[in-house]
Amino acid sequence: MNIRFLSLVASTALLATLAMPADAAGPQGQWSGVIQQANTDVRVDATFGAAQVDLRFDEPFACRISASFVTTRDTANVYRFKPSVNGGRFCDDLTSKEFTVKPAPPKAGEPVTWLISFSSKRADWTGRLQQQAP
Repeated sequence: MNIRFLSLVASTALLATLAMPADAAGPQGQWSGVIQQANTDVRVDATFGAAQVDLRFDEPFACRISASFVTTRDTANVYRFKPSVNGGRFCDDLTSKEFTVKPAPPKAGEPVTWLISFSSKRADWTGRLQQQAP
């Protein structure tokens, strides 16, 4: 084979690898769970894509917001909230703040779980997400 051709193929493969999102090992698809702070539990549904996640917070917040992948720190994927999709004080106050998603320690016989954490204007929130059937 031609050396130039092989060099071109190798370069293309390298560029394709570099263009892959850094969160490739993170959650993908539909996930849901509960976030908590103090005495408040709120259901959250999350749809993870290659470089973005869409979140829907249930009552009492009843709002939707998207976030873009920023980086990976240790085992956590870091996302930054965009402006709220449908308004609502809780989601509006999250704009430009970061949240992290990292794998929970595995437990034998239990499904994969991701830990989510972020700070709102008034509290620190943590929760667990489990994958939903497609």
